[in-house]
Amino acid sequence: MLLAAIAALPTVVTGIIAHFPYENSPVIESINQHEQLGLLTLAALTGLAIWRGLNLRRKVELGERWYYLATAIAIFGLLYLLGTTGGDLVYNLGVGVAK
Repeated sequence: MLLAAIAALPTVVTGIIAHFPYENSPVIESINQHEQLGLLTLAALTGLAIWRGLNLRRKVELGERWYYLATAIAIFGLLYLLGTTGGDLVYNLGVGVAK
């Protein structure tokens, strides 16, 4: 979880930077939706990593708890939505594809 949260940060930052050329483009709404999902996923992954880390310090194993697993599965659902919207941007709307 910690590695996922760490890797998500530069991914979100580069995504925000990459959206600037499309500010006045008709695809900006789709880009903004993808960007918001990215920020939400980053926050959720960071929160889950902190939650896990705090509990490991207390010697509490969360991996077998249903609520931790449910939260992790929900976050991976967010990750799926993020990938779907990103794929739509590239393959259906042509964002980031050289003409």
